Parts: sequence; structure tokens; C-alpha cells
Amino acid sequence: MYTIKQFAEHLCVSEVVVRTWIARHGLSVRRIGRRIYITDGDYLQWIESKKTSKSEMDENHSYICSKPPAYAKKMRKIY
Repeated sequence: MYTIKQFAEHLCVSEVVVRTWIARHGLSVRRIGRRIYITDGDYLQWIESKKTSKSEMDENHSYICSKPPAYAKKMRKIY
């Protein structure tokens, strides 16, 4: 489980983008008290529901900050 800040760093996007995905686009989160957490499983399920073709998603679902996955670039272009 990641905090919003950790998750943003994990995907090499800003915290604002992650918060927008949650508020406007329905990214599932886990709330424990006032804290918000995101799991890789919830993120992958959300991406699966948003993508248009299987080829857009990396087969091994690896995340490398030096080269973000194609679907992260697409989501970043929205904002």
C-alpha cells in the first residue's frame, strides 16, 4: 500500500495528478482513519477499465521512474 505521495513517486507523476485520478476518474483508495492509501491491485484494475487495447499495458506491470509506462503518459496528458 502506498500513500498518495509514495504512489505519485512510484509512477513518476505529481500528487495533483493522483488526487485528480481519485476525485474525477474513480481511482479506488483505501482509507484508514484520515489517511488515504492506494494499492497496485486497485490501480491496475482501474487502468484495465480505462484502457482501450491490451498492447498499451506493459505485460509484466513493472514501473520504472526513468521511463514511465505508456498508460501513465496518457493519463498525465489529460491534465
